[in-house]
Amino acid sequence: QYMKKALFFILVLFAMFLVSACTKSITEISLDQTEARVYLEQQIQLNYTVIPEDAETEGIKWTSSDENVAKIDENGVVLPVSEGSATIMCSTPSGLYATCNIVVEEPIRVGDYVVFGSYEQDNNTSNGAEDIEWLVLDIKNNKALIISRYLLESLPYNEKYVDVTWETCSLRNWLNTSFYNNAFTENERSMITEITVTDYSLADKFDNYKDKIFLLNWLQVTDYNDVSEEWLKCSPTPYAADNGVFRSYSNGNGYWWLAYAGKAKETHWVGSDGKWHLGGAEVNAEEVGVRPAMWVELGY
Repeated sequence: QYMKKALFFILVLFAMFLVSACTKSITEISLDQTEARVYLEQQIQLNYTVIPEDAETEGIKWTSSDENVAKIDENGVVLPVSEGSATIMCSTPSGLYATCNIVVEEPIRVGDYVVFGSYEQDNNTSNGAEDIEWLVLDIKNNKALIISRYLLESLPYNEKYVDVTWETCSLRNWLNTSFYNNAFTENERSMITEITVTDYSLADKFDNYKDKIFLLNWLQVTDYNDVSEEWLKCSPTPYAADNGVFRSYSNGNGYWWLAYAGKAKETHWVGSDGKWHLGGAEVNAEEVGVRPAMWVELGY
């Protein structure tokens, strides 16, 4: 009887050894985000990755450095509580861990200014591009229509003085290629919504192409008069002014382009006094500033 018990005990120990030998330990853990901004009405999912991929993940825990700001559930879902910052940690029983710094903010409202992307603005290229500030003009279906707070660049509506439409002008091409690719990170570009031209054009016949970055038209300018009394008055950045954008001596504001669906050598624009004009600006004028607009996903 004693021998049977001893043999059974040995077999149990051997089985435990085999299970232990087949179980791989985690040697590295990481998160799919290391920094994130979250709005109070939003939740975001954090995901971990371990090395080796088939390692045992039982016992992995999620914790928050400040649950008064943000909580984290057992599945890695961040639950915002109040404005502030907190560090979310994902840790293994052996002591390995990965973190994500969370900033919780109030939801974006019409009339707010937000930071998104970067572009040269202070005219000092040695310190890199500056964050771009945007004015929120509208919010629909968890998307925000934003327009740059300042005139960012000095570019003609079209490089040549010829009849052009918004579809064919060189400025549209620059906004959706060079500016789009250089001013925004890959993650930011994924948040920019592609729209058809009929969302902001005056003519339905131009509905066979799409833009991500565009200019407002005069109808939209009138639609958003209630955002603020001053938003149509816009000053150029030092960089844009140095490159040729007109700046009024009286108020420091400049001219900026509006989109026009018609075909002409002169197009629509907004003056330094904030008044919009139908035509009158030659398409190859270089003293008129660029004020990009776009729809971006809010994520909540």
